[in-house]
Amino acid sequence: MDTAVTAAAQAEETVRRAQVAAAGTDARYHPVTVANRISTLTADRNRITRLLDGHTRTLAVTGDGTRQNETTQSATGPFRDRLTHRLAEVTDQLTYWEGIRDQQVSTGVAAGYSQATISPGDQVFIRGRWYPVIRANKKTATVPSTFGASTDTAPYHEITDHHPAESTGDSETGCS
Repeated sequence: MDTAVTAAAQAEETVRRAQVAAAGTDARYHPVTVANRISTLTADRNRITRLLDGHTRTLAVTGDGTRQNETTQSATGPFRDRLTHRLAEVTDQLTYWEGIRDQQVSTGVAAGYSQATISPGDQVFIRGRWYPVIRANKKTATVPSTFGASTDTAPYHEITDHHPAESTGDSETGCS
């Protein structure tokens, strides 16, 4: 009898652990999480590339149009070696997650909206609420703020549904 009770308890624990693992995997591969990860990895890759190649950035422009620049020399020695190794890692991770994102878009798990598909006047569904689009930017859509008279921007990967302006009808929200 004790063996049966112990086996049942172990089976329940195994099921619980499997559910926890599945929930963790679901969260890791959520479309918004994947898109955010791609954005972070792209920024990391660009930062590392600037450090490897060296760069100049404008700190200020004076009233007479003179630019005050800061120049960073390209990395050398062991630091360059570490950056090169890190760039290879980041590029590998970015390739993997971009493949996952492409698969999500092609299977319909993620919408894949962009400036080409969203226009001012359209209705978009973001985080459980419909918003009219004020402006379609390169990476984000500008929508009215839920607080006050200002506006907010939302990355396209956070848009989960979309209705073009022509098909929104006359209802208050424009969508159901």
